[in-house]
Amino acid sequence: MVRKMMHADKDMVSMEMHEREEDWGSVLREVTVFCSTFNTAVLDPTDQRFKEEAGRDWLFSSDTKASAKGKDIVVINLQEVVDLNNPYNLSYVGDITTNQRVYTWEVALLDILNSDDTCAQYKMVASESLVGLAQFVYVAEALFEQVYDVRTTRLGCGFLRISGNKGAIGISFTLYDAPLVFMNCHL
Repeated sequence: MVRKMMHADKDMVSMEMHEREEDWGSVLREVTVFCSTFNTAVLDPTDQRFKEEAGRDWLFSSDTKASAKGKDIVVINLQEVVDLNNPYNLSYVGDITTNQRVYTWEVALLDILNSDDTCAQYKMVASESLVGLAQFVYVAEALFEQVYDVRTTRLGCGFLRISGNKGAIGISFTLYDAPLVFMNCHL
């Protein structure tokens, strides 16, 4: 008998909550995400051929499901943004080189994303890097004000934990009321 009453109370609460959902709940929205990974093999993103051809072909594929075109969130994960054969680049000491390369990629990718007038314009949410890894998260300008609680992290787990040739990076944020996390790793 008690069990039936508890079940009835649950149903009544569920019905009441459903009827008043507009008072307390957020409206569900469909959000589209383009997430891609690319081993750059130390490619220079300022190379004009990359910006005008390869980069555009990669990000704006004719296959709409595999294209960044019109997506609300664009996540780009890169590997080998610096020469991993150079021992200087394998430690955190080499982060100056990595940071310079990551910034170059950040600007180049944003230029490519915003070069198409037929789709959304994008803003950077965050970027993170660890030696040869880099991650960039862009969001459509119309949604940018709904992004908050942005966090980045990285963990190097290579030789003696001072070598960043192995590890992971991540970016998390909240869009509307939905927490999102994106990771890039090389293990």
